[in-house]
Amino acid sequence: AFYELVYVLSGQCSITFESARLELISGDFLMIAPNYSHQIGVFDDDSIVINILIRSSTLLDIFLNAIRDKTLISRFLLSHTYGGKTFSYLLFHTRNDFMIRNYILDIYIELDKTDDYSKRIAASLITILFTQLVRHYSDTADMPDMRRRDNIYLSKVMNYILEHYADCTLESISRHLHF
Repeated sequence: AFYELVYVLSGQCSITFESARLELISGDFLMIAPNYSHQIGVFDDDSIVINILIRSSTLLDIFLNAIRDKTLISRFLLSHTYGGKTFSYLLFHTRNDFMIRNYILDIYIELDKTDDYSKRIAASLITILFTQLVRHYSDTADMPDMRRRDNIYLSKVMNYILEHYADCTLESISRHLHF
């Protein structure tokens, strides 16, 4: 029920999925979809890895207004919202972008607070973080499953939903795609 956000603040870590192993270095930001079995390994004392879990429903609430944007992140989120298990992860190589680093640290700090405003501030920071990731790193992002032939129809469905989010129905999608 959770999306997992992994950011390598310094050093390195490895993420092992059933069929792949990723080696992450400082500045890498990874989103892992719900229901994907994986292991995170950090093997030295000099590495700092921030791991944030966000409930799927919370992440979707944050992006209800932004979901109409045809970005890599909105495709990633939509692919899991509508019953698919299409993209297991989304990886951004931000190198040592201090702006991205600071947003992640600010989110971490806000999530540690317990006042009435911390969750709202964290949600706003997550929106800004994701928007900056898409703005600066979409061209170099790695979403390995996104080129599969099986996903052609799912991609068309998601694009239709993004374009007609206010009034789309299952019937209108079927009619548009001739299903």
